[in-house]
Amino acid sequence: MSMDGAGLIAAATAFAAPWASLYSKSAPLELGVVATHVVAMLCAGGLAIGFDRGSLRARAWDAGGREHHLRELHTVHATVTALLVVCLVSGLLLFAADVKTWAASVPFWIKMALLVALLANALVLQRSEGALRLGPQGSASRAWTTLRASSLISLTLWIAVAVFGVALSLAK
Repeated sequence: MSMDGAGLIAAATAFAAPWASLYSKSAPLELGVVATHVVAMLCAGGLAIGFDRGSLRARAWDAGGREHHLRELHTVHATVTALLVVCLVSGLLLFAADVKTWAASVPFWIKMALLVALLANALVLQRSEGALRLGPQGSASRAWTTLRASSLISLTLWIAVAVFGVALSLAK
């Protein structure tokens, strides 16, 4: 049994109907889900942008400063990842509250694509950070170049995610 796009949207709408009904009838629930989503995104993006800025500057630091930055960068990845999981769950709840609207929303799908790009870039950034923390100094120049490029991409993607998040809030 195959399902076309309209059938898939109808099935998802029917599946999410109990949640959508509860969500639409409870202002505190709506506030809680939206606030959780926005705060988690703000904190994840803020941490990432702060460390991206440090990564852009760290190459010029002495060895001790770079080493400290890489240890902190490694630690912050876990926090940003956890916050992105909160964003994902709250985002799914927001999507389920109005499947028909969001499934047809171009800004929504652009934001989803940006988040996938952000996660892919995070893997590259994490790999570069790990290579710098653990690898031999001979490959350090290339790893710093990759880390800097990933940091610039990260900054750009976080800004784009914020812009399309605002576009979504205005589109509804």
